[in-house]
Amino acid sequence: MVRFSVVALVALLAGTACAEDAPATKWYVGADFGAAKMGVSEFTFGRPEAPQDRKSTAFRVRGGYQFIRFFALEATLAKLGSYSTRVDMDCSPAPQVQCIPDFRSDIDLQGFGLFGVGIVPISDRLSVRGTVGITARHKHTHQVPDGAADYTRSSTKLLAGFGVGAAFAINRKLDVYAEWNRIDGGNSSGGFPTGKMSNPGEISEGDLAIFSLGVRWRF
Repeated sequence: MVRFSVVALVALLAGTACAEDAPATKWYVGADFGAAKMGVSEFTFGRPEAPQDRKSTAFRVRGGYQFIRFFALEATLAKLGSYSTRVDMDCSPAPQVQCIPDFRSDIDLQGFGLFGVGIVPISDRLSVRGTVGITARHKHTHQVPDGAADYTRSSTKLLAGFGVGAAFAINRKLDVYAEWNRIDGGNSSGGFPTGKMSNPGEISEGDLAIFSLGVRWRF
């Protein structure tokens, strides 16, 4: 009888703990708006110049499912900004290579992401969170060479990313939050040149950083 009572008490306490860990509303949707910055540089043929930053605006909608108090899975659909840079092709270091004209490169970035979210409650209303996942980034590139016809191309890549943020609960349904995210740049055979060049024809793209403010609704 005593053994049965102890087992029942342990089961009751475990059930209570799980109920406390489980959020009352597991599904949520949100939207945020913020500033995006992409590290790029002016580029001369075979020789990188000092890097610069290009800035734009970003907008995201997101939806998620919070399994327990400390973990959620989240999907995001994002407009990651539009960027432009001027590329000066200096062919003098390699005159034996055919050189293309100087050109302007404009890109537009969008992305679909899937992230795991770790959540640490600080108080009843305040929590901090970290995200790790991947983004399928779609890039539309428009290049305008001097004295030649312009052209466009598109590409999609899977890129790693992470973020940190904090949220404040207005009530049981509504949160406001601030978040910083970083998406790796990856490598490209062209498009938007940046300050790293491992070999001719392979140019490293700049990482993308986003700081945003948003609201989240639980249901």
